[in-house]
Parts: sequence; C-alpha cells; structure tokens
Amino acid sequence: MAASSSTSRIVPCICAHTCSKAYVTTPSYPKSSLLQGVDFRWQGGKIENKLFEEEIIDKGAGSPYWHRYLVTDPALVAKVIREEHIASRGLRLHLDVYQREDDAPTILFIPGTGAHARCYAEFLFQLHRQGFRVVGIDLQGHGLSEGMRGSFTIEELVENIYDVTTWAVERYGGRVGISGSSLGGVLAFYAVANDPRLGSAVCHNVAVLSEPDCLRLTRAPNLLRTILPLGHLAAWLLPELRLTIWLYLDPQTITDEPRILETFVDDPLTLQALPLCSIVSQSQAAPARPIEQIETPIMVLHAEGDRIFPLDYCRAIYDRLTCPKRFKLIPGADHLVFAPPYLARSLPPLADWFRETLG
Repeated sequence: MAASSSTSRIVPCICAHTCSKAYVTTPSYPKSSLLQGVDFRWQGGKIENKLFEEEIIDKGAGSPYWHRYLVTDPALVAKVIREEHIASRGLRLHLDVYQREDDAPTILFIPGTGAHARCYAEFLFQLHRQGFRVVGIDLQGHGLSEGMRGSFTIEELVENIYDVTTWAVERYGGRVGISGSSLGGVLAFYAVANDPRLGSAVCHNVAVLSEPDCLRLTRAPNLLRTILPLGHLAAWLLPELRLTIWLYLDPQTITDEPRILETFVDDPLTLQALPLCSIVSQSQAAPARPIEQIETPIMVLHAEGDRIFPLDYCRAIYDRLTCPKRFKLIPGADHLVFAPPYLARSLPPLADWFRETLG
C-alpha cells in the first residue's frame, strides 16, 4: 500500500488544437495500489486531501494523448471540435462540442467510470457525421473539468447534466437527446428521470443503484452486501479516502481488446481511484422519480458479450419502463460497445433511434 514519491509529473493538455498548456499532477500513484493517495491532514475541522489537486500551467505540450483513441485522422476530428465551458455547482465544466451550423438535433454524451469525453472521440465524431451536433461532457472531477479528481455523488453528476442541458437548450433549441456508456448510461437514465426537457435517450446499460440487485454489477457482490454498511460509515468518517476502481470492477471483464484497456489505464486524465464518498453513492442513489413514471423515449443498448452488466438484469429494468422504448442487443460486442471495433454495429441503431424520436 505504499505510495510512490511525491514528484510532480507533466501531463500534456488534450486540446483539439495547438495548445501550450499542461497539467501538473502531484503525485503519481501506482495503478495497482489498493489505497491511493491516503495522505490526509486535519485542517479547519475537516479532513482535506491535497494530493489530487491539479493546476494548468504554461508549458509546451507534445502530441495529445487522446489521439490514441482515434481511427480517423486526428486533424479531421479536431477541425469539428469547439471547446466550451459552463458553470455547474460552482465549478467550471469542460465540453467538447462537435459542431454543426445547421438545425441539427443536439446529443449530450456521458462517459463511463473514470473516463472523459475524448476517450470516446471516435464514436462522438462518427455520431456527428450521422447528422447530429454532439456534446461530450467532462463531469465534475473528470477530464478537463474542475473539481477534486473523482469526487462526486450521483446526485451531483445528475445536476451537472441538468446544467449542461439548460445550456444546450438555450444555445441550440429544444431538440436535445442524451446518451451514455456504462456508468454514463446509468447517468443518462437518471437524467431523463430528472429532466423532461430531454427528448430522447440511448442508454448503453441501465441500473437502479438504490436497489439491492445492482450489486450484481460488481466483482464481489456477496462480499459487498456484507461490508457495505461499514462502507457507509467509513465514507462518512473519511469521505475522500481513495480506493482503486479495480476493487469492485474486474478489468478482465471490461474488454477482449487489451490495447483499448491499456490506452485507458495509461491515460493521464482517466481515474484509477475514487473517494469512498463517490463509490458509496453508486450503491445508494435513487432516480428522481420511479422509473415506471419516465416518459422520455429510451433505447437500451446491451452488448452481447458484456460481462459487467448481466443481460437479464438490464432487460428486467427495461421491462419495467412504460415510456416509448426499444431494446437492442449488439452482437459480438463486449462492454466497450462504443469502441472502434464495434462501432459498425452499435452506431446505426443509436443514430436511427435519435432520428425517429428527435426528428
């Protein structure tokens, strides 16, 4: 459980265009450490974690890391991205807008656990080419957005999405849909339960986190059922105590493409550890209304080879929905259904659904 030295490291900025910024992260911790960044100090009556703050400084940046997620020429993708920033909960959120000048529907996209919007750059670019304006969102504490790295509750992330929706409706008009992958799919699901302004949703994976059956999504559900009450107490006492995400996610179940997983793990902007408060929130947050009362049209995407979200679990939640709906099984795909190897199968039904429901 020993941490590495506290030497700062320079992380190139991933701006879509030439940029002179870099991130300084202090310190760098081993990916395999169970407890990451456990170096708290008592100050002013509360425990503060000072090890994961980041600041932008002027430095020459090399080739952007996010290009590794692309199959398309990065120069072509960069040409259509406009970076925007909005305020949410007193923090500055970073958005990648794959812009269109026509009256196209706007699709908001929510990344999965630990990820940022440009982890999905190839998918977002190809969705843009299908005739949509696409907004990739870095939620608070993720990617290029402000906030302590990985520190959130589900309710706070839903509030982030609400604020981005407000911005999108005011900027582009009312035809706004939402999609997300993995935890991002769950957040998209929660977003439509919270906000009827969203006209349509495509959720890759769904869950009701406040229901006991959601522990099936973890690598050790029986153990977690036993220790979860202790986790709630620990999260109250040490909310920013960080645990590796691989404690409850088995990396071998994520993808059959090791290069994709390696790219994610080595990405300086992805999160390999989360505070206890964030982990516990994922086991107790309820949607804003019962899912049977959601009215927004929803497509649920499910990968045939998904080894994290069981098919019967997602199908049971889908069957409870009374809104216009569709369930689409993506053949031959693993959990990373929006990764380049599977886009030819996952993108067409998603785009068709948004055309049908958003006009």
